[in-house]
Amino acid sequence: MRIGKDTMIAPLKRTVGPENFQVTSPEEIMTQPYNEYLKARVTIINEAKDLGGENRFTFYEKTKPIIAAPPAAHRINPKYGVQTIIPNLNATLIMTNHLTGGLFLPPDDGRHGVFWSEARRGHSPGDSLRSLVGRLQV
Repeated sequence: MRIGKDTMIAPLKRTVGPENFQVTSPEEIMTQPYNEYLKARVTIINEAKDLGGENRFTFYEKTKPIIAAPPAAHRINPKYGVQTIIPNLNATLIMTNHLTGGLFLPPDDGRHGVFWSEARRGHSPGDSLRSLVGRLQV
């Protein structure tokens, strides 16, 4: 929708440093055995959408140990290199352009905080942030 999600998180990236900020996708999480993105303090899962069929439930299950503790540690499986174990200290943001169908969340889920902006392409600067701040105060 081009409302400035990346711009809104740019200060976070600058704060933690680019080496502590990784971007991945639902497809990568679902299909790749490599998970070096978990070494970052902030992991962004971009373009979450309904993966169809049982995949939406599988994606939810696969992300549970990424976004919550326990587990107290992650086993890092790099594409080239040796597996290591690191503390589970990362923050994860799942981004989507879909108000419904973007991500399966059961009604009793306590792992996710959900924020949505009504801003659209062409909005005035700051609308996205004002919308988010307004929702945080609710």
